[in-house]
Amino acid sequence: MNEESTEMWYKGGRSDKVYSVSLLNSSGNNWDVRFAYGRRGASPQTGYKTQNSTYHSAKEIYDKVVSEKTQSGYNITSGGSMSNMTTSPTAKKSIGYIPQLLNPIEESDIQFYLDNDGWCMQEKFDGRNRLLLMEGKKAIGGNRKGLEVDITAEVKKELLSLPDCVLAGEDMGDSIACFDAIHIKASYLERLRMLNTTIGHLKHIKSIYTAHGKKDKTLLLRKLKASNAEGVVFKQLDAYYTPGRPASGGSQVKFKFYATASVIAGPVNKGKRSVSMFVLDNGVKTDIGNVTVYPNQSIPKPGDILEVKYLYAYKDGSLFQPVLLQIRDDIDEKACDIKQLKYKKEEE
Repeated sequence: MNEESTEMWYKGGRSDKVYSVSLLNSSGNNWDVRFAYGRRGASPQTGYKTQNSTYHSAKEIYDKVVSEKTQSGYNITSGGSMSNMTTSPTAKKSIGYIPQLLNPIEESDIQFYLDNDGWCMQEKFDGRNRLLLMEGKKAIGGNRKGLEVDITAEVKKELLSLPDCVLAGEDMGDSIACFDAIHIKASYLERLRMLNTTIGHLKHIKSIYTAHGKKDKTLLLRKLKASNAEGVVFKQLDAYYTPGRPASGGSQVKFKFYATASVIAGPVNKGKRSVSMFVLDNGVKTDIGNVTVYPNQSIPKPGDILEVKYLYAYKDGSLFQPVLLQIRDDIDEKACDIKQLKYKKEEE
């Protein structure tokens, strides 16, 4: 039973902050978990997660704090029994950045963003959130949690040809559709211009089309709907990059042409290529029907997180016409909440 300490840092956008947590023996069999956090170089805020606890209870709290911080994008810099997370060949490392995540809007909100010249519009792609970090001679990818993930050899080669940068986009399999350069401390319009100048000549790291003005945005919206695209995103041109997802609203929002949901895979249905689906209702798993697994898709294991699209959900029932999109390894079970479902409007 040894004392431990872990120091972590996070840098992204205009944020540069540190967080430390310590497991300390206060006296005899009593153990404390103490924390300190704040902007780098400033006086930290301090406090306790627990005091005068048993070692095992305090150790569990200490490990949970470290795990939660690294999952949210903090990078471990020194100390702690879990510091091997940054060196283990099987563990995912934090890259020090997390993407800006978007809140959804309703169809009735779209006209505001079409009319407002302070907002641009882009296609919302059906891929996975991907960060690209070029730093010195290091070129790596990151997921929506800010954890390091593999990128293709072609993408890595092109990333190595760029100056130091942190790009945000979506992984489309053989290429990355990029829409932001989050290392630049400037408005989105300036970041977009710099991004297009930097990667406009590349093949596997691609810039995407951005519509400006009411006419251009309206035409693109019609085109994307007609082509069965996933949806659109609106971005405030004078806004700075903000990591993570705001509680509501935000300077970047999304609208999907069809509903999607994150669900928990259940057992495979006997004799069929389909699995049951569950969501969490106040923490309790609730059955919402089955989804077919097509021959070109891997059979999910019970407990896997699945991304599915559907037309609507029935109250106290299942999803109507669900389609399995992919198995997710970049979100947690808590994302599979029943509150995300969109229900069929009841007839009067």
